[in-house]
Amino acid sequence: MKKRGKGFFFLGVILALMIFGSSVASAAPIELSLSLIIPPKHLRYTNVLDPWVKMIEERTGGNVKMTVYFSASMAPPPETFNSIVSGVADIGEGIAYATPGKFPLTETVMLPELGLQTSLSCS
Repeated sequence: MKKRGKGFFFLGVILALMIFGSSVASAAPIELSLSLIIPPKHLRYTNVLDPWVKMIEERTGGNVKMTVYFSASMAPPPETFNSIVSGVADIGEGIAYATPGKFPLTETVMLPELGLQTSLSCS
């Protein structure tokens, strides 16, 4: 009798996983907002960010969709971090010099005389 009880228990678990697993697959896609300070024609968007957004949507099978907001239309550079923390935006790009004191470790790259000789080594 104990074997039969265990069999029914495992059958119930498998059925529950099948029922609840199928409802997850049919859920609405996750929609994320991406706040950028650059315009849509900027090389960083066309060469890096746009392919990245498309890759995310492709690799998730369309379960993650991103809406891109350009030219600081969602938040100006000094407010980008706060807009993410408050939930206005989900993802954003920031500039260290736009938020002095908030990210001190990042600000070290802006110090003079770091031994960077060329524009290539600075980028």
